[in-house]
Amino acid sequence: MEEEKYYVNLPDYNHEGILNQQRNRDHSNILEVEPLQTFIKNLVQGDETLTRHISNAKPPVEDEDKRLRFRLHSPASLHLYDGEGIHAGPILTPDPSSEFRLYEARIPNSYYLEFDDTQYAGADTFATTTVVLVGEALGTFTFEIEELLGDQLTATTTFADIPLTASTTAALSIRSVSDATPLVMDVDGNGTVDATIAPGDGVTIEELLA
Repeated sequence: MEEEKYYVNLPDYNHEGILNQQRNRDHSNILEVEPLQTFIKNLVQGDETLTRHISNAKPPVEDEDKRLRFRLHSPASLHLYDGEGIHAGPILTPDPSSEFRLYEARIPNSYYLEFDDTQYAGADTFATTTVVLVGEALGTFTFEIEELLGDQLTATTTFADIPLTASTTAALSIRSVSDATPLVMDVDGNGTVDATIAPGDGVTIEELLA
């Protein structure tokens, strides 16, 4: 007897909750998806009727399934915000003496990870994402953005070797690599824009000081 396969459309399920509640289910908590709970219950009772977001065929990859992958090498923190100000990235630790860094990924279909001195984050292209980099020490950063459709890399851009201080903030808005805004930098934290860097461009220390 051939085994049956079923698929859960997590991206659609996550966006379904935007108006009422923010949710970001992934493979680690897939059993918290209510339609899947109902479907499993029905299967146990001998009912194979599909519930919403459940199918017996793998959902096709569509243009709207594009996603963005961010990678930051830097003494800075990486933060994502959606149009409602919902956040993905590191958060304050209640115990300042703790060696652990806390983070969250509340934006639907987002994630945030840290490995050594590199931070990784991701979001879909359902809406515009605002990326904010917050300096933590004197140094330079390299910020890479990749756009993927399924497992295929479709576009990429990089901001390489950009100087920053512990007071620096930098931000851009993006829905796809092709329409990303320039990276706007406030180097000294006084609320004034000190540099505007186009995707793929860089800036020298001398230019920032000027």
